[in-house]
Parts: sequence; C-alpha cells; structure tokens
Amino acid sequence: MKAAILVALTALAAGAGCAAPIEMENIAYDDRFGEETTLDLFLPEDGATRRPAVLFLHGGLWASGDKSEYADAARRLGGSGYVAATANYRLVPEGTYPAAIHDARCALAFLRAHADEYGLDPDRVAVVGYAGGGYLASLLGVAEGTAELEPDCGAGTTGPANAVIAASAMHDLTLLGDTDEVEDFLGGTLEDLPGRYAIASPVSHVKPEAPPYLLLHGDFDFVVSSEQSERMEAALREAGGSVRYLELFDPGHFLAAGVDNGGLYYGGVRDRPESWTVLIDFLHESLGAP
Repeated sequence: MKAAILVALTALAAGAGCAAPIEMENIAYDDRFGEETTLDLFLPEDGATRRPAVLFLHGGLWASGDKSEYADAARRLGGSGYVAATANYRLVPEGTYPAAIHDARCALAFLRAHADEYGLDPDRVAVVGYAGGGYLASLLGVAEGTAELEPDCGAGTTGPANAVIAASAMHDLTLLGDTDEVEDFLGGTLEDLPGRYAIASPVSHVKPEAPPYLLLHGDFDFVVSSEQSERMEAALREAGGSVRYLELFDPGHFLAAGVDNGGLYYGGVRDRPESWTVLIDFLHESLGAP
C-alpha cells in the first residue's frame, strides 16, 4: 500500500495528472472590486463531488502579480483529482492592510459557500501561497476571529483553512519594519503602528488548534529571510501544532531560468521538484486522497 501511494505521489509531483481539467476563468468572488477579486477554477472532468480543494494565492509582495502565476500548478492538481483555484486580490495601494487580507478570506469563503456547485468538500480546503501570497495563506490558518481581519464580503466570513502551505513567506512583520514593501502594505512604519504590525503577523495568532502547516524556504533568499519560516515553525511547535518545514539549499526568491549561476539554483522554492513531492505528500496526509 505504501509503495502504491509513493508511486502515485511521485507521478503527481512530476505532473502526470489523470486528464486536463475543466477551466473556468474570472469568477467574481467579491463583485465590488472587479477583476481584482476574481478567481479561476480548475475542475476534474469526471463530475465527482466532495473532492479536496486547493486555493492558490500569488506572490508579488502585495504590490504586483496575478492569479495566472499559479495556473500551471492549479492545472496540474485539477487534472489529478483536486478542485483547484487561483485568486487575484487587491494590490497596494487599493490592497493596503487589511484589504488584501479580507480578499483572501473572501475567496476562501466563496469556495466553501459554493462547495456543492463546484464539487468540493468545504472541510477539506488547503491554501497555498508564495511570498506575499504565502503570508496571506498563513493568516488564513490562524487569524480567524480577529475583528479587523474579518471581511464584509457577500460570502461572509469563514473558519480557518484546513491546511496551509506557505513558501518563502513573511510570518512576523515586526522583524520587517524597515522594509519599504511592508510599510506600504501596512500604511506606516513599525514605530508609528506597532500594534498593527503585531496583529498583521501570523505568528501573533498561532494557537494549539491551528491546522497543519507546510513551510518551504530557500537558504539563499535575500528578499524574505528563512528566519521568517523558522519563527513560524517554532511558534507552531511550541503551541503543539502540526508543522513541516523544508529548507532547501541554494534557492533564492525569484525564478532565474537560463541564468548561468555556477550550478546553483537561484530561483524560488515554489517550482523545485523536492517542493512538489513534499507538497503532494502533505496534501494527501492533511486532506486525504482526491
């Protein structure tokens, strides 16, 4: 049995899905903000119900990027039995705190509210994010019930994600108070807004009942230090939570395909084969088989 599961996980990590998924583009999960609050869906073609689902949140340090960045990953999972979604969210300046956080929670609430329509199990929804999107994913695991982080979208609020995968993400913004992107996102400096920096940090909300977390980071990341993932891992372990942490040798933060780097891989951990193998294993363990 274990050998069969390993073969299946290896095949999925390599991109060998069952069939191309049905793709649905630009679905409004909050119709107040136009394209900024839309998502794309990737549905298995067999019409089965109560499948595990994965919501992808793109990177860009809250100021750039869009849902297309995770299209290939969502397509891979959608073709392998998961319901997958990639979401836009408002970017700075419109997405200044707490707007982008509200959007991420609205996207999760929308998927759960439409579980029957899209054939997913609302109790088996993981969130995956990279960098700024990883930060949002991390908050979706632990910050429910915090008044200023709760949205007022049509789908309402929702409980925490059932599993969280955060790659090269920020988890403690109080350590990043001299970073322009963080100041722009939070609307001020750490000196001026210490309470906001604390409330906005996932590490501040860790609790024993947190869902399982998978943290991925590269040890060559000069944009978001691996200390961020290390602090989140420590907080989760101290609270008695379930957490895996994979730190890879040599990845940086940005993809750098085609660059002669002396054999080192400076691109982000998101697309590394090791990351995909661990990610699929984690999804299988935390959500169950699709």
